[in-house]
Amino acid sequence: MIPDDKTQVTSFSVIENQLKEQLRVIITEPIQADEIEPFQNVKKLYQACFNTATIEERGTIPVDNVLTAMGGWPVVLAQGNWNENDWSWQQSVAWSRSFGYSVSYFLSFSVSTDNKDTTKRIIRVSKSRNFQVDDF
Repeated sequence: MIPDDKTQVTSFSVIENQLKEQLRVIITEPIQADEIEPFQNVKKLYQACFNTATIEERGTIPVDNVLTAMGGWPVVLAQGNWNENDWSWQQSVAWSRSFGYSVSYFLSFSVSTDNKDTTKRIIRVSKSRNFQVDDF
């Protein structure tokens, strides 16, 4: 039987759904004192994502603080005058990596065919994909 919200059911999709349900149960259980730190951290992160009162209260302050510590981002934080010639994405990537952040938090890189000339390849830099809590 194919559920209304699916177009097909395969062995892999059944296993994937079971795995997602098992993960959801694990991360929504209360934190145990004897749990290893990575499990505690995942549960804390998951809980934080659903703490909408704190998210609304803090707004963009946590991200603003990180960006300020990293030297600022004038386009976003309105810190001074933006000068395109003083900024490079390569330097921004290296700087964020030095703070321990993955490049994909802010930017996404891919190689694809140039729409204007399909014989050429181009590097695309775009905003990163959003993390989706409903994946669990």
